[in-house]
Amino acid sequence: MVLLILKDIIKYLLMMLAGFLIVKRNILKAEDSRILSVLSVYLILPCAILHSFQMEATSENVQGLLFVFCAAVLNHLLMILLAVFLGRVLNLSGVEKASAVYSNAGNMILPLVLAVFGEEWVLYASANMSVQLIFLWTHGKHLICREQGIDWKKILFKINIDAILAGTLMFLGGIRIPETIKDTMGLVGSMLAPLGMISIGMVMGNVDLRKVLRNQRVYLVSVLRVVVFPLAVLSGIRLSGAAGLMPAAPTLLFICFIAATSAVSTSVMQMSQVYGEDAEYAGQVNILTTLLCLATMPAMAALYEMLFSV
Repeated sequence: MVLLILKDIIKYLLMMLAGFLIVKRNILKAEDSRILSVLSVYLILPCAILHSFQMEATSENVQGLLFVFCAAVLNHLLMILLAVFLGRVLNLSGVEKASAVYSNAGNMILPLVLAVFGEEWVLYASANMSVQLIFLWTHGKHLICREQGIDWKKILFKINIDAILAGTLMFLGGIRIPETIKDTMGLVGSMLAPLGMISIGMVMGNVDLRKVLRNQRVYLVSVLRVVVFPLAVLSGIRLSGAAGLMPAAPTLLFICFIAATSAVSTSVMQMSQVYGEDAEYAGQVNILTTLLCLATMPAMAALYEMLFSV
């Protein structure tokens, strides 16, 4: 399993390098990466989510879906509590707390789960991501813009939330998309990782990496995101004994865990831009965590495999 993850990580690195070189060779500008981001958010990710729910609802996978949902909620609550504690100790800003808690569980994890476990397991990665999206647009948004209250209308009408709700209803109701459309959605969804990584590489092409690497505060937040918080989640899984609750539990929990090991969610940087926070700093954290997780994700996967049988 670790070798498969390492192989995919190398692919991600090469995709990022392609985006980086496209900008450095003046073929495209870094700002053009926004087009790829829009395509990913509004077309590719919804297709990947809907496609993942196109399977028969059995008692086993319905139970697995509920298990992942509960595990994801508990994992995020644990990370939020840890952010509150460390926020006081390390004087973390709202952007830094959000960066430590919320990972890039869409672009990196859905394709990774597909490659390592197969198409039928992407369903559970989508369930984990749906939990994060709800927390991100409630708690995460509050951290960054400090708004009181929750605008559920804005959350429920996010296209990826809509895709998850529609996919869940079709899954439970046994509604099947025509095969040709389903196959098309699968092909479109398969572009999620390439476009996401190329987009990040393009952004890096216009960033002074020396400035990023010289910022000690960026290292602190990045280590929290890709090392400290994943280890906290792993400790929670270990101490709770949840891996022994059902036969598929170790694999289902691994999907939740590996999502917690990835880079900062790009939504944190986007929210920082929208709400007038330090978007440049948020972008620096995003870049460094992306680079670091290319090494830390396989290491975390190996540690999980040592503790649990996957």
